[in-house]
Order: sequence, then C-alpha cells, then structure tokens
Amino acid sequence: MIWLLVGLLVGLSAGAAEGDAVKVTTDSNTKLTISRQVETVNCSVCVGQGSSRVCNTQHIIGKDENTQVDFTCSKPQDIFTVQINKNFDCSGNCNLDILEPDWTLFPDFNRTFIWDLKVQPTGSLQFEFPARGLRQIQSLEQCPDELTYSVIMYTRTGPVNIGKFCQNGTITRIQLEWKGRISMEVPKHQTPQSSYAFKYSKVDGTGLAVVAVLPRGKSNTDFFSATTIPPNQMMKWNFSVPPKHNFTVQFVKYNKSQCNPKNSVTVVYQHPNITSDKKTLMDDQPANYQGNFSLLLTNCAADYKGPEPMLNFQVSVFRGGIPDVCTVNLQNNEGLSLQIEKNQDPFCELGMNAVVQEKIVVPAGSQASLTFLDCPKDKLVLTATKTIECQNVSSCSVDGTLLTIPDLDPCLPPPLSRVTWVLNAPEQGSVELSSPQGSLYQQLPGEQQCDGTISALVSTADGFNIGHFCSASKGVIQRVQFSSNITVTAAADGAKDLRQNTAPVLNVSFSSEITETLIYTVSPVSMTPVPLMTPNWPGPMKPDSSLSWIVNVPEEYGAHVIFTNVSRPVCSASHAVIQIRELGSEMEMSYREDQLLDLDHNVVRSFYLNMSNCEPMEGKFAILSQLSLQKKPQKLLGIILGLVAALFAVLIIVLIAVCVAL
Repeated sequence: MIWLLVGLLVGLSAGAAEGDAVKVTTDSNTKLTISRQVETVNCSVCVGQGSSRVCNTQHIIGKDENTQVDFTCSKPQDIFTVQINKNFDCSGNCNLDILEPDWTLFPDFNRTFIWDLKVQPTGSLQFEFPARGLRQIQSLEQCPDELTYSVIMYTRTGPVNIGKFCQNGTITRIQLEWKGRISMEVPKHQTPQSSYAFKYSKVDGTGLAVVAVLPRGKSNTDFFSATTIPPNQMMKWNFSVPPKHNFTVQFVKYNKSQCNPKNSVTVVYQHPNITSDKKTLMDDQPANYQGNFSLLLTNCAADYKGPEPMLNFQVSVFRGGIPDVCTVNLQNNEGLSLQIEKNQDPFCELGMNAVVQEKIVVPAGSQASLTFLDCPKDKLVLTATKTIECQNVSSCSVDGTLLTIPDLDPCLPPPLSRVTWVLNAPEQGSVELSSPQGSLYQQLPGEQQCDGTISALVSTADGFNIGHFCSASKGVIQRVQFSSNITVTAAADGAKDLRQNTAPVLNVSFSSEITETLIYTVSPVSMTPVPLMTPNWPGPMKPDSSLSWIVNVPEEYGAHVIFTNVSRPVCSASHAVIQIRELGSEMEMSYREDQLLDLDHNVVRSFYLNMSNCEPMEGKFAILSQLSLQKKPQKLLGIILGLVAALFAVLIIVLIAVCVAL
C-alpha cells in the first residue's frame, strides 16, 4: 500500500494571485508547516476564512484539519517553504509498505517531506532504497539535483544524526533502532519520479546499520559515521562486494576523542579471512581481500572528553587477477572497425586503453590496447565492420574488390562471428556483386546449397534484406546490380571462427546508374531447375521498387519459367506488374496484380523477367519462380535446317540463271 502525505488535497494552485485561496485537508497522520524564509519581504500566509482568518509569517496546519490557505503577495513560492510531516506509530501494525511524496502538494514551493516512524523499543525499523540507492555526503555538500535526504535516529539520550544523502549511490538500506526520521528536501518544480519512493519494514533485533552494495569495476566510495553515537553503542556497515573483486578499507579522517583509558573507540571486521581482533582508529585497515564483509564501529565509555567521535572512511574496490592484453592496430586496414561484446557473462571485464567498458569498439584507423579479465573466449562476441566507398565510378577499380575476411591479430581471444561490409556507391552510380570464381547462387531460406562456402546476407542500407548469396556449383547468377548502398554480412556457423576462412566471399565493383532497384544477370547452364525469388522472400518486396532478371538462354535451348508461389497485393496506387519480354522480339506478356496470372511459360530465346511493386493497401508482393532449360525439339530443328537448305538451293539456281542471261 502506498501512503501519500495528505489524505485529501483539493484545488491547489500555489502560484495563485494575492487573495486567492486553496482548500487543504489533512488526515490523522499529517501536519503541514508553511514558513516564510525571506524576512525582507512583507508577505504573510493566511489560514481560515472570515472572522477566523489568521495571517502570520508561519502557520501550522495540524492533523485532521479542513481549512483554506492564501497568501498576501502574488508570488509566495519565492518567499515561503512548505514542510509536510507524516507520523506513524508502528509499535503494532501500521500496514506500511512504500513511502512516497504527494507531488500534487504545493508543487511550485521548496518542500521538505518528513516521515517519523517508531516501533516497539526492542525492535528496529528499516528503510530500503531499491531504485537508485543513496550516496552519503558531508553536511556542507550539496546534491547535483538539489534533492537531499537526511536520516535521524532517536535514542533515549537524544537524536543521532545518521547523515546526509544524495540519490544514485551504493547504500541500499538503513536500519534504525526504535524511532527514526527520514526527510527529503525537494526544490520547487522538481519533476516527480517513481525512483523517489522507498520502502519501510520492521526488522527483528536492535542496532544501527547501513547496507551498501559496491559496484563492479574500479570504485572509491566514502562513508561517514553518525554523529553523537551513544556511549558504548555500535554502528555497523554491511558491504556486498562483487565476485572476483578485491576491497581495501582506508580511514580518511577521524576525531581522536579522549576516552576512558580502559575503554576506547574500536573497530572490528567480520570476514572469514580477517581476524576479529579489535582495531583502533590508528591501526592499519584490511587491504586486498575478496568477499562480503562488515565493519563495526563502537563508541567509547561515557566519560570521554573532547570532540564527538567521527569517522570518514573509504572503501576501494577493483578487479582481482591479471588480465590478458592484446594490442590491436587498424591503422593499415582502411575502413575496418571492431566490436567486442560480452555474452551474458557477469564476471568478464573488458577494457580499452585502461578504461573498463561494457562493450569495446575499436574505431577504424585507430590503435588500442585491449584487456580481458576472466573472459572465456566462448563468452565473447567479436564482429568486424569494413566500409568500402567509391567516390567516382571512373576512378574505382574495374576488376572490383574482393570481400575477404579481415586478417586480425591472433591475440584477440574470441572467434570472429560476423563480418559486415558497408558498400557505398557514388552519386549516380550502382553497386555490383559477383562471384570471385564461377557464379552466384541465391539460397532459399533454410536451404543448404553452398558447397561449404560462406553464405552472405545482402541488405539495403536501410536494413531491408535482399537475400543470402554464395559461390556454388549450382549458381547461375553472373552478377547482381543494386541502385543504392548495400551491406553484405557473413556470419559464422555456431561457434566457428570466420578467420579460418581464407577464400573471398564475394567480389564488389561499382558501375553507372541503373533504372531498376535491382537487376540480376542470369545464365543457366543445365536443365536442373534453379529458384528465382523476389527480394526478402518469403517476406514482402519493398513497396514501389522494381526488379529485373536478364536471362541468357543458350541458342540450342529454350527456357521454362514456372511461378510456384505467388502472393500479390491490393494496391492503393499504381499497379504491381509481372512482365516477360523476349530479347530482340516484340513478344511480351504482362500481368497486373488484378489480372489472372499464367503460371507456366516457355520462352524460346533470352528474355527479361521484370517485376515492379506498388504501394500495397493490403497483402504483399512476393514471388517464387523456377527457371530451367529445355532443349528445342529436334524435329523443329530439322525443319528449320531443311528450309534453310532449300532457300540456299533456290538462291544458287537464281544466281546461275542470272549469269547465263548476261
């Protein structure tokens, strides 16, 4: 249950003009104190109405009151502060869980929210800060966001100031004996956040304790003892240290109180490997230990003289062990960058140039010293990215550039799992992919037809997948041309290392601009069917894009095209078109998405297979085809040869007759 600070608050408008009143209703646990902080300004806070209206520089609205508040100046938020105090007696059951400010209350004013709680004398209460934790500061310090917590414990000998705290720290819990107060100073216009809430609970036993969870990596955290610790009473800190980390305790500053000679301020550590003997504030403190530990500070006897005992100590944490070191030099490998990530290993620590990082990125053209501490190579993911650009088609290599797996330093422990080539074409240019040897084959999803060579995923620069390509004996694709920039990604199979592959993956070159989005040049060589698929198969082809296959058919063969899987959209504009057009002929077949498609076609010579998508209103444009060669019939071939021979004979006779006549 969330306890808000005011039972009911209606119509608040803290910045109201002079004379405007707002109604305030408090519950049985709450009182409000409105106080003037700027004495040089003549402004009062007024409570009540009519003859009962009272104006003053300060007013307290007690528990279970229903009244109205107004001010005698136009901007009271610059002059007054509001203190909201919530008091709970939890000696029995008070049904508390989460404590949270009521952000609707005087939002334009500087406010202090106070919670006073007490339990039975033999028990303790605990505040838990699960969201961000707290960081302890000295009394004169200020928090960066100006939002400050203060904690006080009340004892029978008087209040004990536990300390002042900011958000974002290592302290997750504070335990107090019997009765305590936690306050939150909030500057005006502070944005409400759920992380400002904290939990309350009752715990067994008595004692003042602070629980801190120290961060991973290298850190130095300061802690301060409470002021006015009662005589012979103890304050305890419980520290949670990350695994495989060392800790060192150093006393930064302390007061040398004049205690009873038979009794002095002592420190005891609770840790399996640290002696439990009492130490004084002047003794050497533990250094380079691992594991969780507790520090117990006990005040001296009641007849001490001089200043109150105060201790400021620092806990330093750093990773134990000796890291593996690898120097990576990318200065001679143009456009190549590296990325190394942890694969869900909480103990692995990565570093670059002596800085611990969650992920390592080595930029192109740089040199870096990398460290790996407790990082099994199978728990790391190494990827590489290489950018290849062509500024002008005329100045780029005619033969193209081979896409090869980069040669990386063997000191890099993880296997190379992925390489991405970013291929940037010049303006009014295109990117062309071909096989380093033989022809390309485009894989159907889940198909394994690459003869053991690497399969590469080709995508547009905006992340739209074209398909997977490889060099294979079944390949019939001579080249693929793209009208825009693309990426080519080669990924290792399982835990394999791409660095073991020495053969080029693909060949890239740059050529002049093309009118289609994508052009395949295909040269089938056998009667075995090969697949032709739209980009991103079986997903949809990109809206308003176009595609062409230029199919070169050998002279003694014809081509057989079957559309085996067809999805056509309902278009919102223009049309989705499939077109077959023979080269060197007027022969053409064209089908729109709203027309019946003939699924089986025989083509007697080389041809274009063109497809263009519309802007779909529903459905998708996705076509899977099969292309195969078929021999032209011998009978037809004989007739054609006979006709050619007959025509040749007639031509000879005509020539002889002409010669005789002359």
